[in-house]
This record gives sequence, C-alpha cells and structure tokens, in this order.
Amino acid sequence: MKLEFTLLIVDDAPDNIEQAINALRDHLEEKGFTLREQVQKDFSSQDLNRLARLKGQDYDLVMVDFNLGLEGGMTGAKIARKLRTNLPFTDMVFYSSDSAANLLGELAKHGVPGVFTAARQELDDALKGLADTVIGKAVDLTHMRGIAMAEVAEMDVLMEETLVRAFSSSNAKASAVADRTKAKLLDSVCKSKKKVQKRLGEGGMARVVRDGRLVPHTQKYWAIKRLAKQLTDAPDEHLSTLESYGSEIISRRNLLAHAKEKRDDSGKIRLCSVAGNQNPVIIDEPWMDDYRRKLQKHRQALTDICGLIDRDLATGGIAEQPVED
Repeated sequence: MKLEFTLLIVDDAPDNIEQAINALRDHLEEKGFTLREQVQKDFSSQDLNRLARLKGQDYDLVMVDFNLGLEGGMTGAKIARKLRTNLPFTDMVFYSSDSAANLLGELAKHGVPGVFTAARQELDDALKGLADTVIGKAVDLTHMRGIAMAEVAEMDVLMEETLVRAFSSSNAKASAVADRTKAKLLDSVCKSKKKVQKRLGEGGMARVVRDGRLVPHTQKYWAIKRLAKQLTDAPDEHLSTLESYGSEIISRRNLLAHAKEKRDDSGKIRLCSVAGNQNPVIIDEPWMDDYRRKLQKHRQALTDICGLIDRDLATGGIAEQPVED
C-alpha cells in the first residue's frame, strides 16, 4: 500500500453514491492519502474475471451494489461471489437500500464469505470505517516508515530524471545550473573527487547525477531548486513549498530512519527518535498523518515544478536570471 487508496466500485448508477465517495475522499485526505476510484461498467463473467486477474491486487477496497438492475437475474451477490473467488483477501463491502438481514441472506445463499454489509443511507460512515480498517491492517507505524521512505525515494527519482534531461540539454541556463551544481558537488565530495571527474568524463553532469553515491538526495533537491528559480512562471506557492522540503520532508525522513520501537505504559508500540541533542520525538499516528499530508503536498509541487522545467527546456523559455544558491 502506498499513499494512494484504490477503490473499485461495482454499481450501475454510481452518481447515487457520489456523496459517500466524496466523504471517503475527504476522510482519506485528512489522513494523508489520496483516493483513486474505478467504476466497473461491464458485469460479464469474462470481464470480471479479467479485472480480478489483472488488477485485483491493486484494490484496497471493493464495493458492490446489490440492486444492479441487470437482466437475467444477475445481482450484486452473484458478482460479489465472482470477485471473491479471484480476490479472496481483498476487503469488500456489499450495500443496498435493503435490510441488513436480506443482504446477509443473499451473501449466504450465494456462498460469499468475508464481505461487509452496509445500508445505503449509512454508506458514508461504513466506507470511512472500512478505510480505517484497511489502513490499520496495512500501515502500522513501522510499516509506515517503509512507505514514507519509498515515497521520498520516488521523489528522488523524479528529481533525478528531470535533472538528467536538463543537464543533457543545450539550454544555457540549465548549463549554468549544471556548472553551479558541479562546483557544489565537488566541494562536498572532495574524497570522491576522482570518481566524480571520471563520471564527468564519461558523460558530463547528466552521467554524474545518476550515481546516487556521488549525488545524494539533498544535492538533487538543491539543483532542482536552482532550476526552478530560472522558470518563467513558476507558481509562488510551489516555490514556497520547495523552500520547506528540507525541514518538512528530509528531516522527518531522517527521524523515521533512526526511530526505535518503544512500548508505552498501555503496551502500545510507538516509534521514538532522537536527533542530535534534541528532545526525543514520539512518532505516533497524528505525527504520521501530518507527515503523509506533507508528502502529498511536496510530491504535487515537485511534480508540477519538474513538468515546468521540462516545458521551458523544450521551448527555451527559462528566464534570463543569474543562477543563485
């Protein structure tokens, strides 16, 4: 599970549950996750089997309407059985305006195990509760550390690929940033100077930036920041977000990397991290919720900034400004 919660909707009239889906989206965003939903419109056995086989493992939750209004006696219970056969461990909710007893009876009649039921009028709360259950099973604090690390690693790759394109281009301003980054890099890795110069000889800064041992994550961040300052129309809010990347993302990532498990008086496991001479930082669920929200914010800003850099590299629109630190 990553910072995206995936939902499969099997409903012939998904507009009728839009309010519940929006409530789930808001709830997930508060916890630092985004919602990605897919509405299944083809209810044939062949398509359902293909869906479960090819994409089933991608879904965190499947929701199936009982009254689908289909011909031939095809009900949501029969579709739930087909999906459950292929997705034995995926959480699933079966909902309808019918009574809970009727829903449970239909599931039992068709032999569909391990499915939650919800009345349509209570679907908002049911979806939020199920989402919390799914997140809770997949994301304990220790596992969340791995998710956060992976998210930062993906941002590292995004920056690296943008820098490779920029430093491989003939754009004068990108070249100036490459020169400045090269100078900074050589200063900070004097012990590895021979390796850096070898990579420079092999393919210039575009070759160097691919070597994570020579160009750490923070150096890539500073280079992206220098390029962003040369953009013709970078959004101020994104530039402001970049300014806090070190404190909001890197510092917290480092806390997670060095955190240790501790049990409190109630026996609950928490992560505790100490940075330098600072007081211990308790990494609990509110801390993780806030960090996930910051990861989402920075990921979006970084994606947009890198897209603008690619655009200006293609059009030659990078502003004629001096390259600054």
